[in-house]
Amino acid sequence: MPAAEPRFFRIAAVMADPTRSRMLATLLGGEHRSAGELARVAGVTAQAASTQLAQLVDSGLVTVRSHRLGCRQNWHHAYLPHPHF
Repeated sequence: MPAAEPRFFRIAAVMADPTRSRMLATLLGGEHRSAGELARVAGVTAQAASTQLAQLVDSGLVTVRSHRLGCRQNWHHAYLPHPHF
């Protein structure tokens, strides 16, 4: 089991942060959320949410889906728990 330990420690470190924990708990409710929605839930600025979400994505706990809004050049990013989590 030593091979699993480093991954477990990385996941535990990511989840130890209260902001990331609130975001992840919200996503585990089953619906995808935007960064703005997750920022409001966690009580942080959009910039802080972006930083925290990047760490959740990098850890493999959260995935992001991106799509265009209409025919404009604007993109919408939806965050959701990784399917294997």
